[in-house]
Amino acid sequence: MKRDLAWLGAALAIVAVSRLLIPGAPALYEGIQLPTEPFHYCNPPANLATSNKQPGSGAGELPLSSGLSQLGSINTSDNQLLTFFPKGALQADGAAKYKLTLKPECQPPAPPAGNKVVGDAYNIDILGEPGDTPVRFLQPAQVLMRTPPVAYTSVQLYYDAGWHGTQWGQQQDIANITINHVGVVALLDDGRKNPAGKPPGQQATGIVTIVEVILVSAALGIVVAAIIVQKRRGREAGKTRRA
Repeated sequence: MKRDLAWLGAALAIVAVSRLLIPGAPALYEGIQLPTEPFHYCNPPANLATSNKQPGSGAGELPLSSGLSQLGSINTSDNQLLTFFPKGALQADGAAKYKLTLKPECQPPAPPAGNKVVGDAYNIDILGEPGDTPVRFLQPAQVLMRTPPVAYTSVQLYYDAGWHGTQWGQQQDIANITINHVGVVALLDDGRKNPAGKPPGQQATGIVTIVEVILVSAALGIVVAAIIVQKRRGREAGKTRRA
């Protein structure tokens, strides 16, 4: 029995580690409570202007050790934007703490030609304090951004006077975005239809899902193999005693 539990523990460990090591896996955040009330628009459609609530902002400090940021997450007050930073993601020379601010950008920079901003854009800013020292990304961070019921074709980050593509995936009304720079993050729509009916970033999520299925199958295989081995040993032990 103890050996069976050990095999089961090893299998579950494989699944858990796979969830942590694979970036952009939406199911990693399934336990987080996301808002259920109507989307909060910076600039609401005309038919929602009277009932709309303005999106919230957020601020907080990330733990710091030996000059590197530690595991932490900060979100806006309405949970329309959530950020996750792994251990060692950020570095700023001489900083005693890292301050992160999240603000809805109601007048974002002009999007690339042929694109329009969908929903709300957010300014993500991180500084080392004291001294307002810019931080360096040593590892990417994850952003969960609530999306309105409107189609979009890309998620981009504005910094250094230009828009830059991001790795992203979509799950229900959430965009899961990988960032390696501070700036303004926004959903964009270029007006083109995707033949598969899914945004381009969804492909990365599909690959993650395939890898996860393989790892979970391997874990289940370990459990089944362990049970078979234990049963065989039990039968052989029984035969030995009867002999």
